[in-house]
Amino acid sequence: MKSLLELEPIQKFIKTIGKDVEKYLGEDPSCIVYLKPDGTFYGVALYEWLRRKKNNLSLTTMGDDGKGLDESKVKGRKVLIVDNDIITGKGYKRSMEAMREWKERLQIKDIKFAALMDRVGLADFSV
Repeated sequence: MKSLLELEPIQKFIKTIGKDVEKYLGEDPSCIVYLKPDGTFYGVALYEWLRRKKNNLSLTTMGDDGKGLDESKVKGRKVLIVDNDIITGKGYKRSMEAMREWKERLQIKDIKFAALMDRVGLADFSV
């Protein structure tokens, strides 16, 4: 059985956005937040790839409405929300709004969004 990092769409995702995401996160403590259910594979794979180079990285998940977020994983960190696609922008807007509501209270340093496919041009990183 192949690992996530061996799957063609995952390889394309990481090859296209990996270096830019790595540059954005830099040396800062960071967290990958993947949106359930469709962002799971991309978020986990990106986390696995980044962990080879970056030690101060955490991983968690949430719904696009922010439900289910483990706040301790994002506190004081740069946050990258990951999903598989942006079609209408609804999930993007809901998840970014939820994270922005917590930004000050959780001392989140910055918030960006990555998606495999972005049909409306909202993602900071996309294929």
